[in-house]
Amino acid sequence: MKTKLWISLIVLALLVAAPALAGGSECAARKAAHAASQTASQAHGCTADTQFCLNKMATKLKNKGWVGIELDVDETSGVMTVSRVEYDSPAQAAGMRKGDVLVALNGVRFDNEDKEMLHAAKSQMKVGSRVSYTVKRDGYKKKLDVTLAAVPDDVMARWVGQHMLSHATIEIASN
Repeated sequence: MKTKLWISLIVLALLVAAPALAGGSECAARKAAHAASQTASQAHGCTADTQFCLNKMATKLKNKGWVGIELDVDETSGVMTVSRVEYDSPAQAAGMRKGDVLVALNGVRFDNEDKEMLHAAKSQMKVGSRVSYTVKRDGYKKKLDVTLAAVPDDVMARWVGQHMLSHATIEIASN
């Protein structure tokens, strides 16, 4: 499975780098498109060079603990609702369900006042560690203990690929 991940990452990197490697009479136009792509990436919050970003994400995600949920976030209130629980994930094993509303992580509420404490709690989410989510379900609060797993290769490839597209969107569109 790791081989598939690295092949996917290499193919993605080559797709992103292909226009720059082509050279020829279109080289100046391609460099301009690449600069525009970097500007677009910055607008999405990523200011890193594409290759640096790819390497950094792969390293970071390799050591990150995985819960196995997808969330819908209400832009106005910030409320996070579980929209999907991955099959055979730590979240499924802990009993998390679609529709659960996240209230707290290790006792720290998900709200603007506790952002720093939440960031600290999330930074401790390593493979094998145990975290406690408080969720609201059917009007009641429920505590769910989750033992974090390694991010599966297919999930990692999807996350990295989605982010890398923000680096390449303008460059690909201009070709």
